[in-house]
Amino acid sequence: AASGTVGTSCIVCVAGQYKEAGECTECPVNSYSSSVQSTECKPCSGDLGTVASGSDSESDCTVMCEVAPLTGGLRSPAVGYRVWASTSISTYCNTNHSVSTPPAIPLSAAPQHSPPATRCAR
Repeated sequence: AASGTVGTSCIVCVAGQYKEAGECTECPVNSYSSSVQSTECKPCSGDLGTVASGSDSESDCTVMCEVAPLTGGLRSPAVGYRVWASTSISTYCNTNHSVSTPPAIPLSAAPQHSPPATRCAR
């Protein structure tokens, strides 16, 4: 006769998830899990963060920026989104506005916000 258990299943959580109360849950934003069957996610160190939940490697933790507000136009990705510091941000100005470029600010001086690469001015 075969041995075993009837009515239960083995739940295997993949990297990027952690196991809690018998269920797999994605690691939240700003954390990661690089191993299978983790019971917790590790937080990104310092000011580093992740764009999305479910990160499976410490290398997903990187310098993050929030797309800065814009008057007289819109940005893509949209204002308020968290993006990697190296993300290209496009600026589209409303009619009767033109693009102006202020002096660059080093990212290390303002890591929480996207560099003010362009603005819309009348």
